[in-house]
Amino acid sequence: MENNFKDVNKQSFYVKGMTCATCAQNVKRTLDHIEGVSTASVNLATETAFVISNQTIPFQEIKKAVGNAGYQALESVDERDEKKQLKQSKIRFLLSIIVTIPLSILMFFHMAGVMIPGYLMIEIIFGGFVVFYTGYPTIKSAWIALIHKHTNMDTLIFIGAVTAWLTAILKFSGLDIASFGALGAMIVALHLTGKYIEQRLKYKAAKEIKALMNLQSNEATLIQGEKEIQVPLEKLNPGDMVVVRPGERIPTDGILLNSTTSVDESMLTGESVPVSKKTDLLKRRFR
Repeated sequence: MENNFKDVNKQSFYVKGMTCATCAQNVKRTLDHIEGVSTASVNLATETAFVISNQTIPFQEIKKAVGNAGYQALESVDERDEKKQLKQSKIRFLLSIIVTIPLSILMFFHMAGVMIPGYLMIEIIFGGFVVFYTGYPTIKSAWIALIHKHTNMDTLIFIGAVTAWLTAILKFSGLDIASFGALGAMIVALHLTGKYIEQRLKYKAAKEIKALMNLQSNEATLIQGEKEIQVPLEKLNPGDMVVVRPGERIPTDGILLNSTTSVDESMLTGESVPVSKKTDLLKRRFR
């Protein structure tokens, strides 16, 4: 069978630095503007991107374009780095909660009219710690977005938290205004809580997906004339004939051309008993 995809180039890679749907749209827009790209897709949940082009595009060109938009394109991601980022996210989240909860309690007493000695200075110091130290990744992401002339979710968090904290500074300077420094810490703490939960769920999902992908065969036994050769799955074309021996994983979609067999479908259906397949009936995907 003639291969209709011989002139199509496909590339998939990771994109770091995205925090919301706007970020994913910015990356997609950047990829669409690369010469030769016909289709680009960006998945925020998995932090991946997929590009289809009608010509060979060096990954360095893609990486440069994504970098100019304020994000980072990577060919692969080390699981150790992912685990390290999750750990750092957890530390920042816990620090923000530990500081913000007592600060919020003091704020409620202060608003109720209870005089707390040095409350304004407490608000400035501990509110600033939460906003600028634990919230540093958020501020960094917002700043990168601003210097690249676009906004994201972190931009909103940054503006809201810093503005609230600055009211405490202005109050300390002598201006007769209400102080909302503790509110800035609360904004950042809530944001970091959500980010940690999101990262933790993504990390667990990624591990499960990788475990499933490891079940897939990486090679197939291709029949060429009277010979059988081992080839990567990417080299298979529509119409190719492959051999799957007893005990081997079925590498790709196909139709059973000869003989009968039993297929373990437990990964798809949960059924532990192998299912019989006859000629021309193997039309579902198995791994």
